[in-house]
Amino acid sequence: MKPVAVYIQDRLQGDWTHDSRVAVTMGRIGLDVHIVTLHCVVPWISLPIFQEPSRFAAIKRIASLRPDVLFCEGGAWHLLALPFARHTWVRTPARSPSQSKDLLQRALLRQAEAVSICNPWERERWRSYRLVDLAYPLDNGFWSLPTERDPGFWERHGMPLPRGSVIACVGQIIRRKRPVELFDALAILLQERDDLILVFAGETFEAEVESALRARISVEGLTDRVHLPGLVQPREELRQLLAWADIHVLNTLWESQCMALYESLAAGVPTLIPAIPELTSAFPNLPAHRNGHELRRNVTALLDDPQLGERLVGSSKPHLEWAYNESHDRTVHRLCAEWLNGAVVETAP
Repeated sequence: MKPVAVYIQDRLQGDWTHDSRVAVTMGRIGLDVHIVTLHCVVPWISLPIFQEPSRFAAIKRIASLRPDVLFCEGGAWHLLALPFARHTWVRTPARSPSQSKDLLQRALLRQAEAVSICNPWERERWRSYRLVDLAYPLDNGFWSLPTERDPGFWERHGMPLPRGSVIACVGQIIRRKRPVELFDALAILLQERDDLILVFAGETFEAEVESALRARISVEGLTDRVHLPGLVQPREELRQLLAWADIHVLNTLWESQCMALYESLAAGVPTLIPAIPELTSAFPNLPAHRNGHELRRNVTALLDDPQLGERLVGSSKPHLEWAYNESHDRTVHRLCAEWLNGAVVETAP
């Protein structure tokens, strides 16, 4: 009988869900894998999926499976499933604004045998745990593939063909990503350079944030050059946006790894980041802004010096490598094989 593995997460959605590659890899190396989730829209996964109506039902399902290996995200309710597994592996929770929640997560994490980090800063933050480097996997073969610009991309997403430089911001429209603040920082540049456009590409999860952003765009008279196409998918379409982008800008308050950053750099797009430790520890070579003035200065420098962008992309390549699919799969294979009493677990060709 094959060892049983369970992968648990709140939501699995999109044409490629980075997190669920852990489950896919466990299946490829010979474990009987079951996915437990509350919401799933990932038709490409062929593994057994239990979509449960509640968190209690999800925990009950895991208890009934009694897995040899349990892998879960760092949310507090996931950690309640740890006692039902023989071996437990948890990804670090994101920074919490609530001190009480952070303390609860830390207490529950002590039940786990291994804790995964996905940025270097977490190594210090969680140093008292058994840490395992496990980046969200980057499909470098896809994102780094040279892609010819397709003018039809813009019509397909309801936007006019750009006349000049394109600044992209890829990410959910939520308060944490600070899209309104990003727009306010760049509004002056957009008014000074009438061939410059800004694209916010991402699904709206907080309608009030989108409303505030659209209101600011309208007040500044920039509705013809600042676009919100929504979620750009499938990923081939997002790759098209990156093929057109001259600069990718992030302005988030906190992150774990930020796949949009990895994907844009792999695609060859110079990317600007906020000065938060999760990102500056992973990419110390990138310009990092603390406020709108610094963001505007960094964007201006890239617009005026394309060679600067090439240097930033080139110096980022070593920092991308730990997230490649192959590195990710080796880490999953190694730890699972170690736990299964040194059993030989072959990787599928």
